[in-house]
Amino acid sequence: MKGLLIKDLLQIKKFGKVFLLFALAFGVFSVLSNDTIITSAFIFVFLGTMIPVIVMGNDETCSWNMYALAMPISIRTLVISKYAFVILIDLSGLILAGAANAISASRNGEMTIQDSLLISLTLCGAAIAILSLFLPVLFKFGPTKSRPFLGLSGIVPMIFFYLAQILGIQSPDVHTLRLIAYAAPVFLVVFVILSALLSIKIMHQKEY
Repeated sequence: MKGLLIKDLLQIKKFGKVFLLFALAFGVFSVLSNDTIITSAFIFVFLGTMIPVIVMGNDETCSWNMYALAMPISIRTLVISKYAFVILIDLSGLILAGAANAISASRNGEMTIQDSLLISLTLCGAAIAILSLFLPVLFKFGPTKSRPFLGLSGIVPMIFFYLAQILGIQSPDVHTLRLIAYAAPVFLVVFVILSALLSIKIMHQKEY
């Protein structure tokens, strides 16, 4: 498991600097504009979704799964390593977005630092849930054939957030977001486990 995670993290070195610059730019934008929800949504939903997809696309190009399963690596370990990688990436985004939101909250005083961190946690959970929804699709069809579905998974939430802002739709109040943040982990854990079990079943059915 550790070796598989290191392999995926090393792949990020090829393009990670570009994504990091995007994330830092939006972090600065969040602090200056006080638009924490939109910025956090971009960091989690877009970057947190695209990085794992690119890594899995590289695996497909070099037929990594076939090579890995020829070694003493079980399908279960291979699948769980991808879920662990997704969670690790989104938790890294949580650090960046959480820091930007906390600084923004301390500057404008519209919400407490605790509430700004809860917003970051909520959006981090949403990003993990979105990718957990599409990881079985990735394992079933591969990153290349799954791109239309994966594109929608990242674009649709962003369009929703921007349209809501343009139309003047109010974001959930802090109390509602606090309730969601406290209740979401239980549902998220169950959802991720069910998604992983489905992905393992799909991988067992594939021929290599």
